[in-house]
Amino acid sequence: MWLLIKADFYRYTRGKKWIGLFATLLVISITSIATYYYIPLLLDSIAVSNTEEPLDIETIQEGETIRREVQEANAPTFLKVTGGNTFWVVLLVIFVSINFLVEDFNSRIHKNNLSFGISRKQIYLGKYFFGLLAITIITSFYHFSSLIINCLLFNITDSFFDYFSRTVQVVLMQLPLFFAIYAVCFGFVYLLKSKLKIYGIIFGGSLILIPIQMKLAKFFPDAVPMIDRFKILSSIGKIGSWENHSLDRYALNLIIFSLYSLVFLTLGWIGFKNYNLEK
Repeated sequence: MWLLIKADFYRYTRGKKWIGLFATLLVISITSIATYYYIPLLLDSIAVSNTEEPLDIETIQEGETIRREVQEANAPTFLKVTGGNTFWVVLLVIFVSINFLVEDFNSRIHKNNLSFGISRKQIYLGKYFFGLLAITIITSFYHFSSLIINCLLFNITDSFFDYFSRTVQVVLMQLPLFFAIYAVCFGFVYLLKSKLKIYGIIFGGSLILIPIQMKLAKFFPDAVPMIDRFKILSSIGKIGSWENHSLDRYALNLIIFSLYSLVFLTLGWIGFKNYNLEK
């Protein structure tokens, strides 16, 4: 299994695909900083052009807070911005995971591995653990490159070690949730083997879940805090914004990862075990 992981690592580093991936992560980080930096100017432009419907007090106050933070230009502020703005990182993880896994079916790599006497179980687990390694590298690169960019551009109010240790915390807290997302992608790929079907189920299912959550919040308002704790995307953002780094939150992240892995790895194994690789 370790040889399979090494082979995948060599295949993707040799092809220079990682350059585009890391460049995209840098663009996401820099875009997050630039967007936050220009929010006050955007609000001023809206206020000037839309005199008939002035901005509400809450928006104005939030804009002033952002304006003050931008003027102070402290590194921790923008570390929270880049750390919390992980929506595009999540989409990138989904895209990379699905394309990486489906490519193995299209290129008949699985069939070749079987011909060398490697079992389906070894192939399955090898791909899964390589994915976990890749997710760890992606998440770590995004946050630590953001750390370096922010410390170069903005004022360091504390020691660099404080920012570094906080970034390590963010990575460790977010990884179980990113692993859970990967488990979903992994399970669907080995069950369906079709990009179109997988993207349709993942994104279509997400759109269906939103109104369901709204209905649950309406009829069971007391359950809203509990539901929010299990929302992976918002939880990743809050952790990146330096919110709730407690052991309780980390334990919950591990539980979410374990549950998702159990369900979707089982589904994926059922699909892969019964799949005819000779096709």
